Amino acid sequence: MTQKTLLNKQFFNFFAFSLKKNLGFTILTTILTFIISPIYLYNVITNYVQHYKPIYKFENLFNSFSCIMAVGIMAFMLIMLYINFNFLYNKTASDFFHALPLKRWHILTARFISCYISALLPLTVGYLGTYALTRLNYVQYTPGKMLPSFLFTALMMFVLGLFSLLFIITSGNVFDSIISILTINIGIPIIATFTLYLCEYHLFGFSVSLAIEDLFSYTTPFGFAILGLAKFLYGYTNFKLFTVGSVVGITLFTIIIAVLAILAYNKRKSEKAGIAYAFKLIPEIIGLIISAIGLFLITTIFSYNEPTLLFWVIGTIGAVLSGVVYYLIINRGFKKIKRAVVVSLLSVIILLAVNFGIKLDIIGWQKNIPEVSEISSVTVVYAGAKVETNNIKLVNKMHTEIVNYHINNQGKKENATPIEFEYTLKNGKILNRYYEVAFESAKNERKEFLNKEFSANLLNEYNSTKENCKNWTIEGSLVDQEKGVIGSYSEKNVDPEIIEKLVLAYIKDVENCEHDFILQYSNKKTSLNCYITGEISRKQEFDFGEDRYYSSYYGISIGNLDLTPNLKAELEKLNLEIK
Repeated sequence: MTQKTLLNKQFFNFFAFSLKKNLGFTILTTILTFIISPIYLYNVITNYVQHYKPIYKFENLFNSFSCIMAVGIMAFMLIMLYINFNFLYNKTASDFFHALPLKRWHILTARFISCYISALLPLTVGYLGTYALTRLNYVQYTPGKMLPSFLFTALMMFVLGLFSLLFIITSGNVFDSIISILTINIGIPIIATFTLYLCEYHLFGFSVSLAIEDLFSYTTPFGFAILGLAKFLYGYTNFKLFTVGSVVGITLFTIIIAVLAILAYNKRKSEKAGIAYAFKLIPEIIGLIISAIGLFLITTIFSYNEPTLLFWVIGTIGAVLSGVVYYLIINRGFKKIKRAVVVSLLSVIILLAVNFGIKLDIIGWQKNIPEVSEISSVTVVYAGAKVETNNIKLVNKMHTEIVNYHINNQGKKENATPIEFEYTLKNGKILNRYYEVAFESAKNERKEFLNKEFSANLLNEYNSTKENCKNWTIEGSLVDQEKGVIGSYSEKNVDPEIIEKLVLAYIKDVENCEHDFILQYSNKKTSLNCYITGEISRKQEFDFGEDRYYSSYYGISIGNLDLTPNLKAELEKLNLEIK
């Protein structure tokens, strides 16, 4: 028998030993999974069929089960990793394992793969049980999501296992490894959120609400896995699990983490068992993150939302306190307090540099407006009204003029109108911008947009909903600039023909309005407003119980009737009494 053959045999013997070690937990978790799916889910379905409807729509139940199972199985694999690599935290046990006639990376590979298989088995059982339920005659399920979600969960379980393993290897005990994992997966998103608020403060057109949706997907692999699966299952914006970009990114990330884990494991010394971290730079990296979190949290607690001098002074105090507490914990005493202060101040300096980089817009984000040739479609949300338009050239020109006016006039926002642009580019990317547009900004382009695109959207929206509307209501109030509301009027169950005349009159006003029409300011002491609403009844299907109907509303809001002369004339014909 050659040395290579002997080494392979020893590897597989160790691998079999590791699998056997995990067998009890694996069987227990598999049984629990089987009890949930198919047994528990089968009882849910049969109970529904017996008491409510003859056909059960399985999709919502499957989506919820898949997300919960993904979280549960990933947690199970993390537990198995700690059980299998717990010997690293005891010098005697570490010396024993590393004295075996195996290469270090063989031990690492055997243990990790055994953990992965132990977690993959209950995951497979859960999905097979779920698939069996879809074969029942009284279960309705549209195929297409089950296999991709299983493959994605299995893949991400492997990737997240490797990612967690890296922290298990670089730590000297369980407690500090958990701190590291939590810091990376919670701390980095917190810092990213803080950075988004800096961007919103400094960058014209940036909105945290538009950027925060994908924050956890891009700042933590756990967020990418769980949110990615949820988006795919619930059909958010036609989200796809496997694209060329995602596959390449996951592959590169996996290779990098695997290489780092092997290198760290090979260089890890048994003497590091029991201390906080096995490598020197790890506490400094975690300390930088925790100090940044401290800065963010203390400024939030004291409501310092703008990055002024006082903001940074208070933030520095929070960063130093957080850093010192962290070093007290990992060193189990007051050793290295000076290092804690230095690391905390370095964290503040880095955040200050980021702040100034954003303020100077060193990457040119504010001027990044896509060319007309790059745009596939565009949606404009103008003062809360969503307008889908094919006039890309007009929107692009309006967008450009808004940005240019802001740059040339130092960001004046008097009497600002909220405008949001959402571009779908031909390369598949989505680009969002949100502005509070100054009164004089892009006057001609905004007027043309209101006269043509906005008015056309109003007409289309009305025509598509008027047949389903009922219980039309007209109401409004007379507003004094000093006293507030001094009178009101209301008319219920208005004839749909009268409503149509009012809506068409309003659309005609929009077709001839000025760019500041939406602002609806008036120089008069009093102004009259108007609200036209219609109730739309919609059917809502429930998994349990009878289907129900709920109401939504179509409506038009006019803040100042002096700016809508055609609509005002039509309303005067109704002789509405202001009380």
